[in-house]
Amino acid sequence: MITQEIKDFLKERYDLIIPETQPEPAGYNVLVLPLCARKKVGSIILPSDTEEKSRLRSVVALVLTIGKDAYDKERYPNGPWCQVGDFILLDRDSGNKFTILSDLDKSDKIGMRLIADDQVKAKLNSFEDISRVELSL
Repeated sequence: MITQEIKDFLKERYDLIIPETQPEPAGYNVLVLPLCARKKVGSIILPSDTEEKSRLRSVVALVLTIGKDAYDKERYPNGPWCQVGDFILLDRDSGNKFTILSDLDKSDKIGMRLIADDQVKAKLNSFEDISRVELSL
């Protein structure tokens, strides 16, 4: 479950609001919200489309939804590698990248990714650990 503490953290640090309307991942897919650390580089403020492209190539993401066939007991006898609400590490180019329109502002796009359940590389212990991982730009 995505706690209010995580929602507040995303809003404060990344100016991100988790959309209420999300695609439902099919099969063994996992829907994630990539995170992008910087809105500006030095004194240059990045345009929102550049920020969104950077977000889609990020290596840190929040797990939003997990498909019904993901992490079945036969393929994953030790249990799932992640759960909804976890922050994970993944390859920069893994999964299908796409954007959806924000619930609040239809002109604002939110980058998301659908990854296979076996594309999760690591799980962060807490969202405070994100600052220790270099987010892509």
